[in-house]
Amino acid sequence: MRYRSIAVLLFASLFAVSVWAINEDPGTPAPTPTLSPAQATPAPIEVGFTANVINDEGGPVLIRGVLPITNINVKRATMRPVIILEDQVNFVARNFEGKIAKESQVLAFFTSDFFAAAPVGYELNLPAMPRGTFLDVDQNGQPDPGVQIFQIGYWDDRFGQIYLNDKEIYAWSTAYSSARADEDPRRMGELIGGKLIVFAAEPGQGFPSGFGEDGLLFTADDPIVTLPVGYSVVNLDTNPFTFDRAREQVINLIEPDSLVLDDFSMMNYLEAFDALIDKARIGYSFTEYKGIDWDAIAAQMRPLFEEAERSRDRLAYFRALDELVMLIPDGHVAAYGSPLVVQARRQPVAGSVGMNLRELTDGRILVNFVLENGPAQRAGIRVGAEVIAINNVPIQDYLRTVRPATGPFSNDEMLRLAQVAYAARFPLNTTAIVTYRNPGMPEQTARMSVIEDNFSLAYGQALQNGTLNSSQFAAPVEFSFTRSGVGVVKVNTFDGNEALIVSSWHFFLETANQIGSPGIVIDLRSNSGGFSFIANRLAATLYDGEVELYTTESFNRAIGEFYVSPLGVERLKKDEDAPTYRGRVAVLVGPGCASACEFFAYALTREGRSTVIGQHGTYAIGGGWSPTFMPDGIRFALPTNRKFDAAGNIVVEGVGIQPDIRVPVTESNFASSDDVVLQRALDFIATGR
Repeated sequence: MRYRSIAVLLFASLFAVSVWAINEDPGTPAPTPTLSPAQATPAPIEVGFTANVINDEGGPVLIRGVLPITNINVKRATMRPVIILEDQVNFVARNFEGKIAKESQVLAFFTSDFFAAAPVGYELNLPAMPRGTFLDVDQNGQPDPGVQIFQIGYWDDRFGQIYLNDKEIYAWSTAYSSARADEDPRRMGELIGGKLIVFAAEPGQGFPSGFGEDGLLFTADDPIVTLPVGYSVVNLDTNPFTFDRAREQVINLIEPDSLVLDDFSMMNYLEAFDALIDKARIGYSFTEYKGIDWDAIAAQMRPLFEEAERSRDRLAYFRALDELVMLIPDGHVAAYGSPLVVQARRQPVAGSVGMNLRELTDGRILVNFVLENGPAQRAGIRVGAEVIAINNVPIQDYLRTVRPATGPFSNDEMLRLAQVAYAARFPLNTTAIVTYRNPGMPEQTARMSVIEDNFSLAYGQALQNGTLNSSQFAAPVEFSFTRSGVGVVKVNTFDGNEALIVSSWHFFLETANQIGSPGIVIDLRSNSGGFSFIANRLAATLYDGEVELYTTESFNRAIGEFYVSPLGVERLKKDEDAPTYRGRVAVLVGPGCASACEFFAYALTREGRSTVIGQHGTYAIGGGWSPTFMPDGIRFALPTNRKFDAAGNIVVEGVGIQPDIRVPVTESNFASSDDVVLQRALDFIATGR
């Protein structure tokens, strides 16, 4: 599940939607809120502030504390972490699109390594005169100078401009901040506890000493007290509020329960299984969509976990987890964290006869790779041989019995591709019988010993996926231009250095514009995903205006159900300094394009902007997830959010992105190292068809 910034990740976790910022100059002062009719009734002012003041040392000058982050996805999604003194003008006004002026932002510094330490330490020096918005919150109906109100918030400086602009920061912090927000998304981020920092420049300014009968802060029924001049730290967890005036303060930021990952690791095997099934019953994204019967799965699998617990057999536990995974037809579902899990899955297909298979569009199964001096080559099998049967079972029947070492799969196409790829793999120290027909030759049968060989599988899959020349060490964005000026760009990942990905993409488009490129080809065939908020920054550069994408619905533990925020639909919105490319666009897809890559391809095709070309669709996995911790170091991936288009259809999951132009797999191209999909895309750029 990927979010466009840490701020939005936090906001989305509570409101179940990624929110886009308003398009205003980041230097414009934040708006001053106006009182609603409900706030017009004067509130009682308590005379005498002294009773609520503690540690009166003239007011704080230094704040230190820790930032606790237990959710591993939060740090993974962070580009440039910052902690700031955050003006609360937007919370007072309940302005969900209001920005936070750069002049008001005071940066803290980290006292430990953000990406290594847990928790992360910080210190913040308060300015003698802050530059936030003065807010009249005494509810007496009379104009007063008011006070400045802050909390300490953690954000991501994704654009690298020292201060946070209005694409990075808006509204107010609802997580990893000094104040505590209500985690019921229907309460829209109401602050209900924690600490605020208040500054009064003049004596006699009023501030609430409690939430009042409505339980809301800064409303008409707030009891009001007067503040001393200078800073005070307000503890919202006491009744009435206490106002701390110590010079040095310790304020630890708050990780909300909604972002604390489920941890069943201290349970036994059976207890953890039961807890996981209980979570899946109410929180798995696609139960109805996929017709999953969790009660039936629990009845089928529970005896395996009972036996693993009774015998305390780790391998039996790992095998049971793997069986559970394979019962859920979702490519995002996985149990990982121990090599024994991988071993349990791979053992039945650990060996090979030194060849790999591929299915043609016409349904025939041909050999697309033969290992030099391997069993298949020694038996006389050549590239192009048609496989008739394996172990005396007709090939089409045999394929349906193959259980790949990968999976589960979200649709039948991906399952079939994997079954074909693993069809010539068997347990080690066994023999296999293959009936085949070499080109122009009669049918033959060979019995071969199974050897240890992973190269044939990797090479054959690379041929199939169009990633033969891809490298795991490739730059995230690589590009070149043909002699005719067509730009060919490979976007290899959306995970990692966001600034590098975005700047490389911008440089590519700027070059394409400068040379007058007639079209670009975007190759996504080796992109396994990452963060959709990075992908959306790239996709927006192909449009002139905002483009509607989808609505995100997420499971919210606070209310125990899925929730769609009323804040609206997620949209593409181009960075102000980003180039725009208006030429013809072809997008290359295949099984190697998964998750955030698929949402990128989806975004590229809105309003008919791009044409998708490939021999197969994408991997078809579209549910956002965070790991659940299980016993013996296992993490279980289970999607808990989903995306819908304007018609209410689930996006990507189970369907993927299918080619507009499907290049057939034929006898002439199935084993060719020539990139027939890329060539078809270049033809499309040249001709428009």
